[in-house]
Amino acid sequence: QYGFTQDDGTLGTLLTAPYGFPTGDLLDIYGVGEADLDEDGRAVFPEGERYGLLTLPGVMAVHAHRDRTSPVHRGILVREQLLCQELPPPPAEVNDVLPDPDPDRTEQEILREHKDNPDCSGCHNLVDPIGFTFENYDGVGRYRTVAGNVDVDVSGELLGSDVDGPLQGVGDLAESLMRSEQVERCVADQWFRYGLGREPDPVEDACARASLQAALSASEGDVREMLVHLVKSPS
Repeated sequence: QYGFTQDDGTLGTLLTAPYGFPTGDLLDIYGVGEADLDEDGRAVFPEGERYGLLTLPGVMAVHAHRDRTSPVHRGILVREQLLCQELPPPPAEVNDVLPDPDPDRTEQEILREHKDNPDCSGCHNLVDPIGFTFENYDGVGRYRTVAGNVDVDVSGELLGSDVDGPLQGVGDLAESLMRSEQVERCVADQWFRYGLGREPDPVEDACARASLQAALSASEGDVREMLVHLVKSPS
């Protein structure tokens, strides 16, 4: 609500906003107190700690394991929900049980087998390097720089997109996603699904989808302008 009425309502802000509205137990997870909230209940977090939707504790917690983070699930989140790239299921014979957490190794080191195993590398090379950029956030989304006895490693890479390149943390990922035409198209399609409660028809809805994407692009990512086009569309 705040982002739509008191900020610019853009996709860029959705992906990069350094503020949030913590209450209750979330105050502890965000590392802030009641005194840090303004009259709207908004807290502005230290530089480099939070990036909008991408680092919400709820998002981080859902895409994690019970006892550890999950670069795999966090990478899939970006790949499938923000780039709209569908990944195939893993081969039936692949063992997907993770090694036990090791306080002396980073998740990158533990998951290295994905890169070295030809049965896994095809998909995991597209997923894991994205997920590693989220390693500053533990299983419930609390910001950290150390996990166990080692510094977290947030180096990663974006591949198979229109904004490929090396990444160093979620900040780099967010900036890349902001520049992506693929993300614009994907977000427009996601709003279509959500707003109309159905999948778009590839033929009947082609013009409406193109109009939404064009509106989002022409307005420099203003989601509100895109929603107006959705309401007015023949679909």
